[in-house]
Amino acid sequence: MHDLSVSDIHGYMIDAGTAGVKQQVARLHLTGVHCVTLGCLRTGRTVHADACAMLHDVGKIMELSDFPENDYTDEGQLLGHIFIGAELIRDTAAKIEGFPQKLVMLLMHCILSHHGELEYGSPKVPETIEAFILHCADNMDAKTKMFEEMLAADNTQGSWAGYHRMLARNIRKSDYK
Repeated sequence: MHDLSVSDIHGYMIDAGTAGVKQQVARLHLTGVHCVTLGCLRTGRTVHADACAMLHDVGKIMELSDFPENDYTDEGQLLGHIFIGAELIRDTAAKIEGFPQKLVMLLMHCILSHHGELEYGSPKVPETIEAFILHCADNMDAKTKMFEEMLAADNTQGSWAGYHRMLARNIRKSDYK
């Protein structure tokens, strides 16, 4: 077995020149997804579960332009972060002598399936436990952020912040002390 850590894989993927607002926002999301993924893995921590949690959105580095523009690049608009991320994994692993091809395939599968459903942009549905947990963690983190943003922007009186269209529900404030 090839002895790789998440930081080894991450170090090969992320260039120091990508630092900035985009990376700071991504770090919060990746940390949340990473914690949930590892917490759900009853079968034990695996290198590819670790790496996938940290790298599942790596394609967004090339999908989105830098701050303050924060718009889609042509590559991002035409290919999307899921494809770009899987391609980055494949291309980067090819540059690492002895990188196991099975691990490349498992990493790519997690990235290609992390949106969970074909109708949400994943070209594959999760077919490994690590990919399924990654999808659930990513989905939970995104929906939790929607709750947080609505509650932070709320200035209404009473216990209810109102209806959130994307979550398809009324949101109640947590006012119990």
